[in-house]
Amino acid sequence: MAVPKFNNVDLVSDGAREVLGPIEPRVYMETMPGLHGEFVQTYGRRGRDIVVHGFLTATGDTADEAHQALKSDLYDKQMLADGQTVATYLSTDGATSYAYCVLLAYNQAGNMVTTKRGSQYQCRMPVVVRLRQLYAG
Repeated sequence: MAVPKFNNVDLVSDGAREVLGPIEPRVYMETMPGLHGEFVQTYGRRGRDIVVHGFLTATGDTADEAHQALKSDLYDKQMLADGQTVATYLSTDGATSYAYCVLLAYNQAGNMVTTKRGSQYQCRMPVVVRLRQLYAG
């Protein structure tokens, strides 16, 4: 599995999996008195939601450094959710890209866990990223 990217920024460190929402039509439906069925007007397609689950990881010489590095990385990723940046999302397969996406939310999805790995400390936490593909042509 490849690391998914938004605007060429890695969204997670590892363990990425994604859920692609459906592409739905935009329609207006109305019933008419005395007639069977519905009157339908079509207006193209809606966008779709893309949800990415994974883990964010940071290391440091001390547990405190690893924890601070992870919090800093989390904050930087959350700042991508500005609602104004329309960019390409690169999928977990590393090959499929989705144009016209907006990052809506970058959320911590569980506790930070710090472990010692050799001479370094590693801090890791699960995250959930929610994107919206504005136009799924």
